[in-house]
Amino acid sequence: AVYDEIGGLSGALAARAEALHTEADSAQRDAIRRVFGRLTDPGEETADLRRRAPIADIGDEEAGAWVIERFGAARLLTFDRDVATREPTVEVAHEALLREWPRLVAWLDEDRDLLRTAHAIAGAATTWDRGGRQDADLYRGGRLEGAVDLALEAPDRLRAVDGDFIEASRVAAESERVQEQHRVRRLRRLV
Repeated sequence: AVYDEIGGLSGALAARAEALHTEADSAQRDAIRRVFGRLTDPGEETADLRRRAPIADIGDEEAGAWVIERFGAARLLTFDRDVATREPTVEVAHEALLREWPRLVAWLDEDRDLLRTAHAIAGAATTWDRGGRQDADLYRGGRLEGAVDLALEAPDRLRAVDGDFIEASRVAAESERVQEQHRVRRLRRLV
């Protein structure tokens, strides 16, 4: 009866997550939102899905480490290793938590566009970093503008390599703009 009253497994998961949120301080609560955002693939026309991430990308500050430790101890997060790199990884233990914890559902709804942009930047930055940081992999145009906006509005949603990627993209775009101006000036002189 108690099991049914709390909503079964999903309700128990949500209640445990909410209890951990309640015991957290302000910085830890912000970290909970960031960590679960990084561990979720926001669905567009589908349900949100859990995603695996390297622990180094999640718990790089004290509050993030607290989230990983506490939610892991509560078995709301699971740990493994990346098959290719052998890096320790973390992911949400039960996708039901993404649907049944009202606070998380609200956060994901509010942050949906931000999360999509941050995940796209993370993917591009990882490709750029693993590929030897080639200029050809950098953002330009509208994607760069969106990345710079996100870096200004929510820098806490970006990893260090994401910031490096955005800065390298910005510098390369500025360099290309200056080169284009010089080319136009030379062309005008010739004409």
